[in-house]
Amino acid sequence: MIKWIDSVKLLTRNPLKRNINPHNLIDTSEVLYNVCSPEVWLDMKTKKDSMQQFFLAIISGVLIICVSAFASAEDCKSIPSSLVLVDPGEYCLRDDLDLTESNGLVISESNISVDLGGHVISAKSSDLVSAITIEGRAKRVSIRNGTIHGAKIGINIYEADQVHVSSLQLQNIGAIGINSFASDVRINNNVFEGVGFNPLSTDNAYSIAINVAGANVYVTENVILDAKRQNLSAEVVGEAVGVLVGSDCKECFVEHNEILKKQADSNSYGVWNAGLGAVEISGNSISGYANGITSAGRQYTVLDNKIDCRVSGNGIGVGVALTLRHDQDADSYGGAANNDVSNCSLDILSCFSNACRKQLARELRNRAKL
Repeated sequence: MIKWIDSVKLLTRNPLKRNINPHNLIDTSEVLYNVCSPEVWLDMKTKKDSMQQFFLAIISGVLIICVSAFASAEDCKSIPSSLVLVDPGEYCLRDDLDLTESNGLVISESNISVDLGGHVISAKSSDLVSAITIEGRAKRVSIRNGTIHGAKIGINIYEADQVHVSSLQLQNIGAIGINSFASDVRINNNVFEGVGFNPLSTDNAYSIAINVAGANVYVTENVILDAKRQNLSAEVVGEAVGVLVGSDCKECFVEHNEILKKQADSNSYGVWNAGLGAVEISGNSISGYANGITSAGRQYTVLDNKIDCRVSGNGIGVGVALTLRHDQDADSYGGAANNDVSNCSLDILSCFSNACRKQLARELRNRAKL
């Protein structure tokens, strides 16, 4: 649930943090694979003796690393039949996994890394809430390299710390692709292919690809191909949202994502920012949503985004590119600059009056409850 707070103590943003991009860290497993693949060694063998001698010391060192890497792969733990991971270490999914019960994979301890190995975790029961759950006490957890299909929530992250979710495909998710209340989180390089097929409840029409709260959160370089409102009556509260930033999010970054919608939907938001702390939304490409970016926080920065309200690419899309909330009585508030907001029926809606501000607050309370 996102709680609206009408007045908060303004936080001081550290501008140096804008230069910290943890998603740019090197994926060492990919590097080792490229260096250690048999093709590389065969190619080395065909080189002239002089070249071989020149690189002999380097090759010897790399060989030791390669042997260690492949040995580590052999030592990777298998997913237990209980689906509960309690021992620290690296876990590897060996085959596709069908979830037929109401419980999915649970990570309950710290220092756990899960490599899906390109396999698919499929929810075979419509009652399955979460395909993967990271419980609140866990720290230093990573999930990567595979597909999650079905389930009401793809990955549910409670108030954990230092979580990294990358290189996943989330397909035909019921209500929320990744639901995170953790801090020090990186969600990057994931693809969401369809969200909005199975509501959390019959009185909740929300469909959200990525929902985040907490502090120091990076949502970067993801592709959201479609999020659609649940097929419930218009009286039921809820919209389709690409990325939802919760009210307690501070030092949160939504950067360089592609958020695309295939079908017109008047109740849809590319990015909805309710964060009352410092939130930066920059470099995103958003198309097909009736509301491109709606920012109702105080310390937001909206920069260099491209927003196109059209679904088909023709004419002018019906919608608002940017909706920005401002407080008349605030010492400072967020701002927007250098955004390409063409092809929308209304480019920018700014809200300065107290009446407008209160209305936005009421709408936020109604729309952001999960």
